[in-house]
Amino acid sequence: MRIMTAACAAAASLLLTATPATAQMSVGEFLERAEPLRDGGLTAMLSGDLPVLRAEAMDALAQMRAERDARRAAGKPPLYCKPAGAPDPGVNEMIDGLERIPERQQGMPLKDGIIRVMQQMYPCGKAARR
Repeated sequence: MRIMTAACAAAASLLLTATPATAQMSVGEFLERAEPLRDGGLTAMLSGDLPVLRAEAMDALAQMRAERDARRAAGKPPLYCKPAGAPDPGVNEMIDGLERIPERQQGMPLKDGIIRVMQQMYPCGKAARR
């Protein structure tokens, strides 16, 4: 039992240090690793990729918030205009949006891909006010 616990701890440590949240995964890399987990049920929940992908997404969202705040402080227009009270997109909705990015453009950082999805969902300007 101790050997199993030590092996699990070593594997978890390796996983966490091998791919830090600041790895700046591309949209394509994220999708490649997320696809097998999408409909995997319990297998997906036990996958070592799940915490890595979750950390990557959380890092991208933190970067987006920082960029939004910096743009606001500089008096620049927002990159997307999500209405107050509008629900955040779900995981599958976001992955669907990322998959619509043309493959030749999926080398962009995940943060930029998420911004692009949000721009499609919540555009700014006259068209958004109709």
